Amino acid sequence: MASASVIWKTENMPSVAETAQGRCSPGECIGAVCGILTLGFGCLVAACSLPTRTPAPHVLTADEALSVQSRVTDCEWKAANQYDDGSRTISELARQVMGVCSVERTNAELAFGLLNDPQIDSMEFEQAINSVKSARASRSKPKNSN
Repeated sequence: MASASVIWKTENMPSVAETAQGRCSPGECIGAVCGILTLGFGCLVAACSLPTRTPAPHVLTADEALSVQSRVTDCEWKAANQYDDGSRTISELARQVMGVCSVERTNAELAFGLLNDPQIDSMEFEQAINSVKSARASRSKPKNSN
C-alpha cells in the first residue's frame, strides 16, 4: 500500500480575514479553515504536553498534625476494641486493625507527604501493635467501685 501525503500550499491560501468575510472559493476556504484548525490543534497538544507544576505542599500546623494523627489512633483503638476476642495474637489483630483503618492511615500519609514509604509502613505497624496492647490493657483493668 502506498502512503498518501498532503502538501500544504500556503502561497495561494486566503487570509483569515478573507475567509471570515467569505471572499474565497469554497475550496480555498476549506483549506484555510483546515490550516487554522491544524494550527490550533497543534497548539493545544503542545500546551497539554507541558510539564505541570505541582503546588507547594501545605505545611501542617501542630494542631492539624495532631488532628490527623488522632483520627488514626482513635480508629485503631475502636477497631481493636471491636475485633479483639482474645483468640488472636497481637500481631494478627494489628494487621486487621491496619486494614480497617486504611482510609485514615492513607489520609495521614497524604497529609504528611509520606505515601509508599516502607519505613513508614513499619512504623505504622508498630503503632497498631501499641494501640492493640493499650486497648487490651485498658479492658483488663478492674473497675473501681465506690
